[in-house]
Amino acid sequence: MEDKPVKEMFSAIESRTGVLFLYSDNVIDVEMRISVSAVDEPLETVLDRIFAVTGNSYLISGESVYVLHRARGGTVKDWSTPERER
Repeated sequence: MEDKPVKEMFSAIESRTGVLFLYSDNVIDVEMRISVSAVDEPLETVLDRIFAVTGNSYLISGESVYVLHRARGGTVKDWSTPERER
């Protein structure tokens, strides 16, 4: 997808994969326009590309993708679960 708002990227991923993005408007600017292309790639690879541009991190838990702030130093804030955290 070329020059699309993050929220459109989220919607496209949701419809193709069945995951649900969970975020707060004060955590990510979903109107930010970005370009990301992917064909038959793992979800995490695509998410890594998106969040490399937005500066956020994420946590996958079941069928949910939680969008997180990046803490200082580029690490995830001080909460985690045994789920897959990026």
